[in-house]
Amino acid sequence: MQILIELLAYVLGASALTVLGLLAEYSGLQHLTGGEPVLGLWFAGFGVIMLYAGAYLLGYEKVLKRSVGA
Repeated sequence: MQILIELLAYVLGASALTVLGLLAEYSGLQHLTGGEPVLGLWFAGFGVIMLYAGAYLLGYEKVLKRSVGA
């Protein structure tokens, strides 16, 4: 039961980081096209880091490998 709860926590964390990363990327694109390149690049860079953490570090490394059992 504890493994299922831990897996669910990783799924929620990966989902939250991925959604926040996508929102940061969108905000970065809006700032870049709106004439604020420094803020846009900062949001875009932060979005890439959050997408990497959500999709790869938690999503692939923790959730997928544990659910498949590899």
